[in-house]
Amino acid sequence: MMRRVSSESPPSVPYWDQLCPKCQTVVKEHGYEAEVRNGPSYYAQEIQQEAEKKLKQMEDRLHQKEESEKALKEQMLFLSTWDPTVMTPALTDIILQSGGQNVNAHRAVLAARSEVFLKKMKALDQLKNVTLEVHVMPEVLEPFVHYFYSGHISHRDLKNHASKVLTAAKRYAVPSLQLIAEQYIAKHVTRDTALSIWELGVDHSSDTIKDAVLNILLHTKDLQDVLKLSEYHMFRAQKDPELLVGLFEQLVGRIT
Repeated sequence: MMRRVSSESPPSVPYWDQLCPKCQTVVKEHGYEAEVRNGPSYYAQEIQQEAEKKLKQMEDRLHQKEESEKALKEQMLFLSTWDPTVMTPALTDIILQSGGQNVNAHRAVLAARSEVFLKKMKALDQLKNVTLEVHVMPEVLEPFVHYFYSGHISHRDLKNHASKVLTAAKRYAVPSLQLIAEQYIAKHVTRDTALSIWELGVDHSSDTIKDAVLNILLHTKDLQDVLKLSEYHMFRAQKDPELLVGLFEQLVGRIT
């Protein structure tokens, strides 16, 4: 006859009895005998309490971070206030003028953010509502002045006038705006515009723009393909051939 195998589980050994005598002595000395005799549930409770403690710490840190971000946003909003309704002659002290386009502003704001404007403001009459002719293209005058108050320029203005914004930023020493314009131009350079963008990079001594052009042209299979670019013949015949020489030298240097 086949012996029947019992399906009953063997009796479990209490957790206390699983400890060696030395361990039991240490536990007793530290006053944890009663808790350990209750079995693994004690340790599960300890683990749960530790997990809850860490979770609470994480929630506190997250709350602090949210509060810090909220405060930072409020500060940025305060510092970037631009309200066209108050940019009137009655509340401003200078009128910037370019090609028939006028924009009201504050001398203190312009001077604080541009060393070029600072020098010009010191030379101006102290009377209110002085008019100053600026060397900025009329279509970018307002967004250019807007940047002094907000630290922001719209994607639309960059898309339509990035090179003009770059020129204005460099002329009036606004490095943060210059960097924004350079990065936008570099990001949107194509093979078809590479040579004119290269010229822009050379004119403004912008390594960011020049590197972007070189990276685009280095993806061509053969440098002879550069000769086929639509802008090449115009530059060779009508513009500065030395620009092309400089470009080829840079390309060859990158390849070798």
